[in-house]
Amino acid sequence: MAHEVVVAKAEEWQDGSLGIVEVDGHRIALCRVGEAFFAFDDRCPHAGSTLGLGTLHANAVECPRHQYLWRVTDGAALTTGGPLTLFEVRVEGDSVLLTVPDRWPEPAHWARHPRREELRRRHGFEEGD
Repeated sequence: MAHEVVVAKAEEWQDGSLGIVEVDGHRIALCRVGEAFFAFDDRCPHAGSTLGLGTLHANAVECPRHQYLWRVTDGAALTTGGPLTLFEVRVEGDSVLLTVPDRWPEPAHWARHPRREELRRRHGFEEGD
């Protein structure tokens, strides 16, 4: 299941803008490339850094910590690291709507974390999530 949330006004975001919105207590990086908006988990899949404070190069976001690159259109890693967790975005009138899950996915950077199981228990992720 998923639901839509208004996260921004399109007129307030110029082409090439990158920032952070918060939805249900989760930080989501939002960017505008031309007339299209893209949204992805704000946490870098490599080390958990905040991508919303990175740099947007055409259709790629650069992590401010280690300069890894990901394509915002499909989440593919352009350097190294796993893919971005993407969220569906659409514009209706001047509203930017984000489709968010009723159950959030485990953050990508947890995959190699030495305390992954502890984090999963603390944040309510069950096996198979």
